[in-house]
Amino acid sequence: MNMSREELFRFPIKWQNSLNKVDKDFIFTTLERDKFPNFPESYVVQKFNLNDLLFIYCGSSEQAEELYSTNQLWDTKSYRNNRKTTKLVDYILNKNSLCPPIIDFTNKTHNEEGLILFFDGNHRVALCRYLGMVEIPFIIKKSSALILRVRISNLY
Repeated sequence: MNMSREELFRFPIKWQNSLNKVDKDFIFTTLERDKFPNFPESYVVQKFNLNDLLFIYCGSSEQAEELYSTNQLWDTKSYRNNRKTTKLVDYILNKNSLCPPIIDFTNKTHNEEGLILFFDGNHRVALCRYLGMVEIPFIIKKSSALILRVRISNLY
């Protein structure tokens, strides 16, 4: 698949906005289910600024650009599986709703600035960044959402 950014952007991304509609079997493997106790009760869907999250996750804008390029979707460095990217684009072109990426945030790190963990959704994040989307929804623990918002506010 070789579509331009403009061609891709004509197909708006639809997001699942209800955790009850998330297909847990589609997202979680048997081993991963243990990492998400009380899903979906203890989780919420919230929009976050993508660049802010990637800055915290990567540590710098330069590293964010290297891992999640705004200029190139298909990876030439084999960081991301291009077959999965193609499958994701096909899924969107078929007008399916995407599950928001699943993240967590902990402020218990050695540098005390906090750490974002991406559990699911790297390809979705890469596609959204490539398309220039500013805010996208994420699934996050209710207990972590406010802490992450405070961390983001401290960036400015």
